[in-house]
Amino acid sequence: MLFDGECPLCVREVNFLRAKDNGRGRLDLVDIASPAYDPGVNRGIDFVTAMGTIHGIKKDGTVLTGVPVFDAAYSAVGLGWVYAFTKNETAAKVAGTMYDFWAARRLQVTGRPSLTQVLEARSRREAANGATACAAEAKTDAKKEKQETRKPGVASDDEFDAFLARNVTRQITVVDARNPDFFVEPDDERFGGQEGSAPIGDCGTEKRPNAINAPFDRATKSLPTESITKKTNGDLTSPIITHCGGGGRGLAAKIFLEGKGYTNVVNGGGPAVSALWEKFGEK
Repeated sequence: MLFDGECPLCVREVNFLRAKDNGRGRLDLVDIASPAYDPGVNRGIDFVTAMGTIHGIKKDGTVLTGVPVFDAAYSAVGLGWVYAFTKNETAAKVAGTMYDFWAARRLQVTGRPSLTQVLEARSRREAANGATACAAEAKTDAKKEKQETRKPGVASDDEFDAFLARNVTRQITVVDARNPDFFVEPDDERFGGQEGSAPIGDCGTEKRPNAINAPFDRATKSLPTESITKKTNGDLTSPIITHCGGGGRGLAAKIFLEGKGYTNVVNGGGPAVSALWEKFGEK
């Protein structure tokens, strides 16, 4: 379910659903207001479209909008009876009309600026962040020349070092989002095959004792969470490093886990980002 993380009423309902899900992974909650929100892993639903009405994406990729999203979300956490009345066609139409009325006025009702102003503010933040990034890059050109080009969302050296320092006394779980089925993900064989420098099969062995292989599924925009929940004992504050080969699915996995309530996740890129891989590749 996609939600507006800057809407107080939306966040209240999301927190309720997250608590009812209780880490079971039945509901994926994605904040469209986050700077890391990526339409590419959410069926191409951009920020403007998502702000217009509630959107949900089923495991088979089907996109829902409006009241059916709430019906599916509540059903997923065992509260399907709440929206059972929408099975009646007339009741469903009334509920849809009421929701559309609310959706068109929710910014005003919650004391926020108009959608136009929200979009302008978002654009200014993105521009400011871009300018800040450019200034920082200009000061560190020499350092960056020694580093690989990193995909968006992969941690910087400083961010990664800060993460390790914060969690120096805790066991870090490494979530390898690569797919051992190279027919599905041919590029994963480059590093992840048995002849590669970072075989996927090493996960959970003495070579990588804290690593779990949880392949990210591009179609469902999800990854299996059972082994992660077990490894972290269900502690949503447990430190987690996600990665794939270079960080694209590492970021998608990070966003997915954060949607499940995990609050201490960093994207380590993968073996293609050697500066970071050297720091956690054998964990």
